[in-house]
Amino acid sequence: MPVTLLDRRSATAKLRRFQIEDERIIADEDSVIKQAMRLDAITTIRLSVEVAGRDQQIVCRVTAQDGSEIVFGSRIREGATRWRNNAVEYQTFLRALHTALRPRWDEITFIEGPSAGLRWTIFGGGLVVALGGAAAALTLLWRDQVAGFFLIPVVILGGWLAVMFRPRRPTPYDPAAYTGQ
Repeated sequence: MPVTLLDRRSATAKLRRFQIEDERIIADEDSVIKQAMRLDAITTIRLSVEVAGRDQQIVCRVTAQDGSEIVFGSRIREGATRWRNNAVEYQTFLRALHTALRPRWDEITFIEGPSAGLRWTIFGGGLVVALGGAAAALTLLWRDQVAGFFLIPVVILGGWLAVMFRPRRPTPYDPAAYTGQ
C-alpha cells in the first residue's frame, strides 16, 4: 500500500493527496492526477521552515530536471486562519520519499533553508529598513529632535533581518537522517 499525505497549501486550494507509487510521486485532487514526477527525474529536495498562520511548518520542495516542482508541508490549511498539524503523516511521507530515493542519493541535492531568491529579497529589505531608519534617526537627531531615538527599534529590526537572511551557500543535509535508520 502506498504511503499518502494530505495537504492544502492555501485557503482557496483543494485538498491534495500525495503518494509515492510506481516509482513516482503523484499529487491528486478528488482522484484526478494534477502532478506526477518520476523519482529518477528528481534533482533537488529542499526542506525549509515557512509561516503557517501564527505557527510554522516544514515545507518540502521536490524539483525535477525540467524545473517542475511538487510542494507539500507539515500543516494543512483548514480555513482563513486555521491550520491543522499534520506532522506525523508528513514525517512518514518524508521518510518514505528519502528511502525510495536511496539508490540515487549521490545524484540528488538535499538542501535545508530558504531559496537564494528569498534570502536576497529579505536581506535587501532588511538592509533598506535598517539604513533608512538610521538615516531618518540621524537626520532627526541632527535637528535636535528626540523623536529620532524612537527609530532605533526600526534600525535593529532591519539589521536583524539582514543578518538572519544574509546570502550564503545552501546548507546540505544528510538524507539518511530522514530514513529512520
